[in-house]
Amino acid sequence: MPIIYDPTLVMLSVFVAIIGALTGLAFTFGYNAPSMFFSPKSLVKGAVIIGGSIWSMHFIAMLAVKLPVAVNYNSTETCCRFAWQSFSPGSDCPSPVPSGSVY
Repeated sequence: MPIIYDPTLVMLSVFVAIIGALTGLAFTFGYNAPSMFFSPKSLVKGAVIIGGSIWSMHFIAMLAVKLPVAVNYNSTETCCRFAWQSFSPGSDCPSPVPSGSVY
């Protein structure tokens, strides 16, 4: 079973992961240091950005894979999955909906 990867989407996936991680860490920088400029909201923003970028990186990487079977992504399930993964980073709970269907 031959599997082909789209190099453009693979590089985009890596780029999204790097930029998302750096942006999320920039929001959480200095969390332990007492500072008048730090807000607890920054930690939540950083967690949501990192969670969203991890989800996006995986989703783009899965789109880069060309399989010999048809793969269908339902937009409603995908949006639910994004919300679950973005707003519960670090959660060990499984996602309530699958992210795609294989026919």
